[in-house]
Amino acid sequence: MWLDKLGLSARLGIEVVMRQVFFGAGNYHLVDENFEPLPDYWLSLLFKKLVGTNVLMASVKGRARNKLRVYLHCTNINHPRYKEGDLTLYALNLHNVTEHFQLPHYLFDKEVDRYLVKPSGPDGLFSKYVQLNDKTLKMVDDQTLPALTEKPLSPGSPLSLPAFSYGFFVIRNARVAACL
Repeated sequence: MWLDKLGLSARLGIEVVMRQVFFGAGNYHLVDENFEPLPDYWLSLLFKKLVGTNVLMASVKGRARNKLRVYLHCTNINHPRYKEGDLTLYALNLHNVTEHFQLPHYLFDKEVDRYLVKPSGPDGLFSKYVQLNDKTLKMVDDQTLPALTEKPLSPGSPLSLPAFSYGFFVIRNARVAACL
């Protein structure tokens, strides 16, 4: 739910959101007792790398609207892969089935980079590990982060989120005026 709170806070105009728990009990803090990153650390890192400060409106229609939370921002132009005018849609699937959704027609022909995050291992939602595009995230060594590699999707592909997962979808060359 940390991703939902980040999105909701941005939508409400709150410029800074801070975490109280750095480490402690459970898996809701950012690092464990050995300073190994936990799921919310990886979420925060992806958010920082992909999401820019300009907030746009996004919504879901139909039966999924109560179980699929979506937020839209201009993309962080400090990311070496992206440029002004790109969009980052991030979404959280609270439903127990995969949800599929489409971009609006004016973005239908754009390339999309997917960053899909889901639990890793037999503990499911209680796991202290997450996968990014089916690869478990872990530090390379004590001071080196792993590559946060996108999965390019073909233009017009439906976007999907498995049950209880979240993802960032960077819409490349969107050329949205608010992001230029």
